[in-house]
Amino acid sequence: MTDAAGNSTDDSLNIFLDTIPLSAQFADLPDVSPAVTRLLFSAPLLDADQIRAGLTLTVNDSAAGVDLSGLNITPVPDSDREYRLEGLNDCTRVSGAHLLRLDLGVLKKETSGLPGVGTCSAAWKMLYPLTPEEKLALAQAVNSGWTDFDSAGDAYWVVDEHVYADAPDAEPRQSVRSGAVGNGGASVLSLVVPGPGVLSFSWKASLAADSDVLAFAINGTVQQVISGVSDDWEVVEMPITGIGDQILTWTYSRGHVAPAGQNCGWVDLVSYRKYYDVKFTAANRVYDGTTVAGRTGELVGQGQVAGHEVGVTDANGAYAFATPHQGQRKPVTLTGAELTGADADLYLLRVATGQADITPKAITVGFTAEDKEYDGTTDATVTLLDFTPQLVPTDQGTVAVTVQQAAFEAPDPGLRRVAILDSTITGNDDGNYEINFADDVKAEIRHNVQIIPVGWSMTVMSLDNLTDESFAVWAGMSVMAFKDSTMQIQRGHQPDYGESFWVFNHDTEEVVALKGQKRFNQPDWAPSLIDNAWVMAGPAAEDYVVPEDVQVWAWNGRVFVLIQPGEKLSAGRAAWFWQQQ
Repeated sequence: MTDAAGNSTDDSLNIFLDTIPLSAQFADLPDVSPAVTRLLFSAPLLDADQIRAGLTLTVNDSAAGVDLSGLNITPVPDSDREYRLEGLNDCTRVSGAHLLRLDLGVLKKETSGLPGVGTCSAAWKMLYPLTPEEKLALAQAVNSGWTDFDSAGDAYWVVDEHVYADAPDAEPRQSVRSGAVGNGGASVLSLVVPGPGVLSFSWKASLAADSDVLAFAINGTVQQVISGVSDDWEVVEMPITGIGDQILTWTYSRGHVAPAGQNCGWVDLVSYRKYYDVKFTAANRVYDGTTVAGRTGELVGQGQVAGHEVGVTDANGAYAFATPHQGQRKPVTLTGAELTGADADLYLLRVATGQADITPKAITVGFTAEDKEYDGTTDATVTLLDFTPQLVPTDQGTVAVTVQQAAFEAPDPGLRRVAILDSTITGNDDGNYEINFADDVKAEIRHNVQIIPVGWSMTVMSLDNLTDESFAVWAGMSVMAFKDSTMQIQRGHQPDYGESFWVFNHDTEEVVALKGQKRFNQPDWAPSLIDNAWVMAGPAAEDYVVPEDVQVWAWNGRVFVLIQPGEKLSAGRAAWFWQQQ
């Protein structure tokens, strides 16, 4: 409106402005959830107390988890159209795309009472750090005993109670689903576990093939990728070889093509079992025909995470060698060992192979040795005793010992130790037995004996080294020798080997047995004959065959008898020899 001069009047301008609908805008919105936000109106409000009623806040297109009751709305001093919104960042902890909207239709201008039209809005994106409870919820949803889960990216992974890989009777039946992201966005699920160990999990995807992918990585290195739409869960199993903290990530990455399926991926049944390494000291033992082994000392376990309760027992275990045969540093395995403790399910037992010796079983083969008469050698005759009871049952009947040579320790008469010098052992090819022979076996080498009959006899001394006892007996008999063509009495004379004597054994009933040592391997004996003269002699070692040209007269205890040519004069027997020229 104008006056007569054509100038506008204030009333007319205000009337015009009052016809313009109320508008508003949010100001000072940062890139993250604001602590304080200004709300500017185009005109003073008639009913400022209705601002709260017109405000709505959604996150990811949902009001779930949003509570505006704690929002503080106050007018800015010295302004009739500006208000402060304080505490907006405390109205939700849901991460994602935030949209704050004000319905202007619930507000009116102060001057005209004209209501507003439409809405004003402000949008921002905020990802709050997951709380310990939210992280635990992720772990529980995938049935994981390891709880160090987290999420990052443009949208967090969330618990899904409608899609899962759990068995029908499982409780609860849940999985985790990647967050809703736009083109070029990503949603990351992570789990930190201590290595090394073994991981398994189930996953599936419902997304645009090739463009959108769900990738699994270890410490940033992609291990497997799936894409496209699948109704079936795929099970993945793989070793985690690194030592120390290992960062496992499942990343849904969205491309720039039209959406397909539900534009997400799922993960469930995450099972990680850290290796719990056990070592033991295997016990050496003696061969017993079995593979049974044992240990000394305690089991030594390592790999336990601080705060976990885990141990190991071999109460139901068995230690075993690979083969039963003797040997050094033979491998020993432990089977049947079990993890114990409240956190045992989080670990996978890995038992190191031990080493131990199986030493040969010592066998002592006993034997008996036969007594013998002195023969100038150490040769001995032995009979082995049964050593089968010393063998393990499976070897009885297969191990045999044969003796090739046994000997006295010395050839002289007496009680002598006997040893096995040479033997053959069969059935011990693996060396499972250390076979020795008894070292305390003794037998007697008896003196040779020369018999002096009762009464008079003609004797050739066939022994050396008469025993003291025999010499005393000899000295007590009447002994004569033919020397210098006459018979001479021998008193206290030590007889020499090969000498001939007339001997009178005074005992009328018992022969005399002289003890001494024979000579062996003597040359053939012949008498030292003198033409047309009598010679008293006889063979000491071997029988003498009478030749044609010699007369040999021997005493038979009563008379002299002629031994015919070709007949034998026995060793140790003296006779009269006559050679006629």
